[in-house]
Formats: sequence, structure tokens, C-alpha cells
Amino acid sequence: MIWAALFLIAVVFLAPIGGLFSQLSLGDLREMLVLRSFMRSLDVTLVTGLAGASCSVVFGTIFARRFALYEWRGKRLQRLALLLPYLIPNFVLATAYVIGWNPGSGLINRWIPFPGGLYGRVGLSVLFAVAHLPVAFLLLEDRFRRIDNSLREAALLSGAGTLRILRSIEIPLLLPTLIGAFALCFALDISAFAIPAWIGAPERVYTFTYKIYQAIQVGGSEGLPRAAGYSLMLFALVIPILTVSAWVQRDSGRFVLVSGKASRATERRASRTAHLLFQAFFCSWQLLFWILPLIALVLTTLVRHSGERRCLPLQSLAAGLSLRAFRA
Repeated sequence: MIWAALFLIAVVFLAPIGGLFSQLSLGDLREMLVLRSFMRSLDVTLVTGLAGASCSVVFGTIFARRFALYEWRGKRLQRLALLLPYLIPNFVLATAYVIGWNPGSGLINRWIPFPGGLYGRVGLSVLFAVAHLPVAFLLLEDRFRRIDNSLREAALLSGAGTLRILRSIEIPLLLPTLIGAFALCFALDISAFAIPAWIGAPERVYTFTYKIYQAIQVGGSEGLPRAAGYSLMLFALVIPILTVSAWVQRDSGRFVLVSGKASRATERRASRTAHLLFQAFFCSWQLLFWILPLIALVLTTLVRHSGERRCLPLQSLAAGLSLRAFRA
């Protein structure tokens, strides 16, 4: 049975990859590696992927700890809202950002300008962080619950504050999960296509996934070697960080999280001031980074423009962006 499963994996997964890489020769690879456009794409892919994954893990840790250890009214609904950006297709989320924060005509940009400008590296990093934060949150939330609560209680009795407990107790215990969450978010960031196509391409900030699209779109069958080269580079970027994550996970047994009845998580209520501050931060995050952009998308779709029998703004927007963003 195991051999049949391995054979099925080889046929379904490895065979197409082998066929793709068979299109690549060493000469084509050397030619691609010396191109200035390749180095720019490598820089963009690494910088935005690392920045997006780092933000996803940092803010995912903040939210995961709060939702795992504290109880308040409406918590389940807010947890669902936190996960929604991952359930929304990247293409829809990127379109909403373009409509909301387009520098010239964005509905939100008139009152709340996008810091650093939407198009380019900053916009890519922000959208990667927003889209994949729920992944880090889900991985970390359960692990926070499983930490032996007696460790926190002992630290509190010793006079340690929340930040000291997080730094000295929780983060060391969660280190394998943190690295695994970072690796997964990084892999998702550099493999995304819709977000780089809508946010990076208008400023000619190209990631490897967009260069693969360009190679096939412009070169057709002749562009397959170049597309295979960029695909190989994506593998080369992902494999090291996944290897480090697997190496750390092999020692996860020594990161003891639970032991006996004292390990059961006890949800408690935060002080009124701390709760209000968290709610203000949480609601601001949700409103700015996905609710308002989606509202702008819906309004743009439904509002009828003067002099038009029907409103087709999304088609017009896609046609306008395609002339600029999808040009080789």
C-alpha cells in the first residue's frame, strides 16, 4: 500500500516537475543567471517574501496568544473575521486593494493614503502579510493553549510581566512552531502570483512567479526553458528554509509543552484597559487591511456611473491594468 502511494505521488507530482526541468539546459541556466533582470527579480522575491513572512509570524503571534489565553464576548466571531483574509482568493483581495488604494483614483486613498505607495515592494509585503497571517495564527494558537499554565503562574508570582513571560518562557517553547510558521508563510509568499501581478507589475517590480508567466506568455514554447529556470530558482529558495524547519522540528520533543492537569489552558479575562487597547488594535487591523478594501470593491461594482446604462468598472479596471501590468 505504501509503495502504491509513493508511486502515485511520483506520477502525479514528480513526473510533471521532471518534465519541466528537462526543458532546461546548463547553458540556458547560466545565461539566465547573469541577466540583470534575474538579479532584480531575485531581490524582489527574497525581500518581499521575507518581509511578508516576518510580519505574518509577528502579528500572528500577537493574535494567537490573545485568542488562546483570554476570553471575551464575541471572541468566536472575531476569530472567524481574523481567518477570512486567507479564505478570500488572492486575486479578489489584490483587486480590492487596487480599487481602494490606487494612487490616482482609490476610494480609501483619498482619506487614508497607503504608506509607501501601494504598488511595489511595500504593497507586496503588506498583502503577503495580510493574506498569510491566518496561517501563522492557526499554527500558533493551539501551541499557546498547550503550554503548561503553571509556568506562567510561577512567573507571575515572581513578578514577571507579560513581555518577560513571552520572551523567556513562551517563545523558547514555541521556537519550532515559529520557525515552521515562518517557513510556510515564506513558501506561500514567493509562490503567489495574483498579488505580484496586480501590485508589483504596475511598477515593474517582478517576482519569480511573474517572470515565469512572462516567459511563457511572451515566448510560448520557446520560453519554457526560461520558465523552467525561474521555477528551479523557486525550489532553490524554498528548500533551505524548509530544511531548517524540518531540522528544528526533529528536536521538538524536548520542547515540552504539556504535563498533567496543570497544563490545561485556563482562559482568563484581561483588565479593562488592556482589553480596550487590544480591541482597538484588532478592529483597526481588520478594517484597514481587508474590510474597507472589500467595501470599496463592492461599491465600485454596484454603483452606476453617470451616463452608463450598465456599470462594468471591474472589466474596465482589468483592461486598463492589463495594458500596463501584463506588458512584457
